[in-house]
Amino acid sequence: MQRLFEKHGLTSGLPIRSPEQVKEAFAILFPASALHWEHKIPEAEALLDKPVPYLSASMYRDYLKTGNRSRFEAAHNARRGEMLNLALAEFTEGKGRFTDRLIDAVWAILDEANWILPAHNFRFYDWGRDIHPLPERFGYGEGDEVRYIDLVSASTAASLSMVLYLLRDTFAGVSDAIERRIVTQLDVRIFRPFLDHHMYWMGEEGKRLNNWTPWIVSNVLTCALFWLKEEDRRRALVERSIRILDNYTETYAASGCCDEGPSYWVHAPASYFDCLELLHLLTAGKTDIFSDPFIRRMCEYIADVYLGDGKFVNFADASCVQNIDHHLLARMGDKLGSAKLTRMAGEAANRDIRPLISGSSIYRGITNRTTVLPEGISDTAGHSVFYPDQALLMVRSPATGMVLAGKGGTNGDSHNHNDVGSFILFCQNRPVFIDAGVETYTKTTFSKDRYTLWTMRSSYHNLPDIAGKEQQAGGTFHANTLSHTDETVVFSLKDAYPTDTGIHDYTRSMGLTEDGAVFTDTLSLDRPAEVVWHLMLAEKPEIGQNRFVLREAGCEVHITVSAELEIQVETIPLTDPKLHGEWKQDDLYRLCLRVPKWTDGTFTLEVKSV
Repeated sequence: MQRLFEKHGLTSGLPIRSPEQVKEAFAILFPASALHWEHKIPEAEALLDKPVPYLSASMYRDYLKTGNRSRFEAAHNARRGEMLNLALAEFTEGKGRFTDRLIDAVWAILDEANWILPAHNFRFYDWGRDIHPLPERFGYGEGDEVRYIDLVSASTAASLSMVLYLLRDTFAGVSDAIERRIVTQLDVRIFRPFLDHHMYWMGEEGKRLNNWTPWIVSNVLTCALFWLKEEDRRRALVERSIRILDNYTETYAASGCCDEGPSYWVHAPASYFDCLELLHLLTAGKTDIFSDPFIRRMCEYIADVYLGDGKFVNFADASCVQNIDHHLLARMGDKLGSAKLTRMAGEAANRDIRPLISGSSIYRGITNRTTVLPEGISDTAGHSVFYPDQALLMVRSPATGMVLAGKGGTNGDSHNHNDVGSFILFCQNRPVFIDAGVETYTKTTFSKDRYTLWTMRSSYHNLPDIAGKEQQAGGTFHANTLSHTDETVVFSLKDAYPTDTGIHDYTRSMGLTEDGAVFTDTLSLDRPAEVVWHLMLAEKPEIGQNRFVLREAGCEVHITVSAELEIQVETIPLTDPKLHGEWKQDDLYRLCLRVPKWTDGTFTLEVKSV
């Protein structure tokens, strides 16, 4: 955990390029001809006869009334997505066909009272205050109470900034009021609050930070590239950004492990990397810290937790399947000297992979357009890694095609699930033991009732209930790492359960073998009690005598237990559209392995390919 800019003596006295100098450098890096998106033209044509998506007060209030985030956010995101599609199509074609519809989208976004999502709509700028039911007017006039930057207000501003940069002359041909309004709103909604106010994600209280910090800073820096003209304010914004980014790395795991999981890695270390590129551009290359080994460790995490075939180890609020940004990985591999990231980026060599562009990081989308993918195929099946501060083991066996991920750590992680000691196992890219992931976010997801959701509970991970108790949330519920090698890890899980559970001792070992995988629990209790081991499966198992078979995964699992065992299979319907879409099936399965009276003994799973 380091303050990297401070370590390298790069916190003040830096040269700051003017907007004109940035535009010259930007034009060299990203010439107009390289920024054409021909495939966006049909998408934009489909929007010409459609109105701008409607946003109402009732839709905004839906979050507080029902807990639903999706209905408002879908229309909100559609406005921004349509603006980008129309802008990129118009920039590519240059015939004016999309200008009127584009201006309608821009104007509607500028007319929004604020750009903050309902779930983040706090008064003033303090996290933890009551959510406001309606988007009060953002500003500095009497009665204006919103002076806060959230994830989406920052990304909205960055998208408007880039749209104005690409189509400034086009807008000027219609009215100079468009540029004036955009620049004014950037000042009021982004630059002034960023420079004048403190927000929790800036980290000045010394608290641990998360993806909000680099994600927001990267988009604020994108806005500042072209549209913050005063030299003293540009310098102040750059220097404050550096302090905030140092606050972020100071609270980050020393090993580089992203405790928020791979889905948030794309907004956390990846956004930090975006910040490094943006600062490099703004300071004429003086803030070059790409060679620092800590940055490489942060970025290589995504290669370490990659299972192959677009699948990832999905502890925390992560999805098992996600779209890989190969062009970002290629830039990382090149600038950080990382063979892991370059090989992972090279996986796309034999496929038609288009550069990803998204309003959540418009700068990254622009840079993707001019990034060349390396040739070669990913070779992730040969390395193992252990992250000690998060107690995360990744083991791969080229011989069996198995990949094992096991985690210790605590139940106090960012985006935590109660899953200390759980594991994930894949064989030949097919799931054996899984983590279900997380459902569509609602108000409950980040409330006091978070752990009433089934996906958050240890009972729906590969963990036992002991004496009717499951794991609880918080950093006090943790594992102790007893030993680890390149192939195995042993945890003590006694402290992951409430103190009144009656556990005298509980160790779990896991690892790969020459022909499969082995998981062994050694558990002793102070008094006889029921223990139910749970296994989460993507495939309905064929049950035999103390064994089960997963045909699609090509595995047979043998159970050795020093007590009488009852086996039951539960079907878990995937009614949530997010989980249904990720797993592409109607159900998951929970195998319940019940011992009515347990006092002392071992429980072993042996997995072999068939």
